[in-house]
Amino acid sequence: MEAIERLRRDPCKDKSFSNLFRALASVAVAKKAPRETWEGLWAGGTNKTWKALKGFPKRLREMSDEVKQVSTDTLFDFDVMPWITKETAGAQVLKQRLRQLPGLLQLYADFLEMMTKRLPIVFLEREGIPSRKGRNSRSVLLLSKLVEALTGRFCDEEVANLLNAAARALGESFEIEALDLAQARYRCRAGKRSTA
Repeated sequence: MEAIERLRRDPCKDKSFSNLFRALASVAVAKKAPRETWEGLWAGGTNKTWKALKGFPKRLREMSDEVKQVSTDTLFDFDVMPWITKETAGAQVLKQRLRQLPGLLQLYADFLEMMTKRLPIVFLEREGIPSRKGRNSRSVLLLSKLVEALTGRFCDEEVANLLNAAARALGESFEIEALDLAQARYRCRAGKRSTA
């Protein structure tokens, strides 16, 4: 992944695609990884376990309610708005964002909840992992094309290394070479031409 990230073109450099690369590579090589392996992958980089990540939306909603409660109807006024007295544009933006904070926490909680429910369906349900000897050839091609879109070239050697590393991490007997990726793209193009 590091080699691919280094090769990326300037317009895309501010966004990391490491988690997407990791997910596509894992789906591409996995026959039947244990659920715990997938959960570790999904929660990777969050500094949380999968269980904690699934419970995080509830905590965010509770925090949103607490922010509302502390900001209103208290004996002492903990609402920060009166303390921002400047009439500058920056102060007005700050006030607006502080007013939006409870709603933003709710929105983020909704997004996280949707993602934690959706990931197991996409990765673990049968229709989510079409099989070619237990492998997802569409994910291999998608990963290859994503890398090409981000770097301007296919980087087959780096993609093959990523797929092989994912296979080792998941304990899968999967091995692919750069030439295999080029041949797979050719077969895909040839298949599309013959159906057209």
